[in-house]
Amino acid sequence: SSPPSPSPPVLTVPVAPTLDENPDGGGTVPGVIVGPPATTVSATLSVSSGTLHLGSLAGVTVSGDGSTMLIVSGDATAVNTVLAGLTYTLPGGSDEGSATLNVTLTASDGSTTTASTTITINPVAEPPTASVPVPLSLNENASSVAIHGVIVGPLAKDSNDTVSATLTVA
Repeated sequence: SSPPSPSPPVLTVPVAPTLDENPDGGGTVPGVIVGPPATTVSATLSVSSGTLHLGSLAGVTVSGDGSTMLIVSGDATAVNTVLAGLTYTLPGGSDEGSATLNVTLTASDGSTTTASTTITINPVAEPPTASVPVPLSLNENASSVAIHGVIVGPLAKDSNDTVSATLTVA
């Protein structure tokens, strides 16, 4: 009798993960799972823009951490543990946008499978902020005065957030 055929690699990617922005411009990408268990695999992950990062590198071989292409190799169980900490960061400090995540999984026998999904980072409005200078003293009957130091936010990080302020004199 012939030896049993090796199991083909198994790959699951999340269906269109949607993340809320954070101060780093990205977030955790849940649900990339490889298998079958007790097999040696190599997962190549790439994004169309931005970077991929792993929270832990324990028990696997990794190249490209913090880049657009990341390769994780080792026992499928260890690879899954590491992929549970996979994060995506938008390019250039952006706070919202999307990118295509492509994953190719190769088993130790050379068989492969691929999958893709779109990662979307949604904007989250920051609470407004305001600061004013210390009280001003004005001359009676002054027709105009310059007021310096009034600051409203959020600041430039979210350049597409609109901010308005109303100043009143009492």
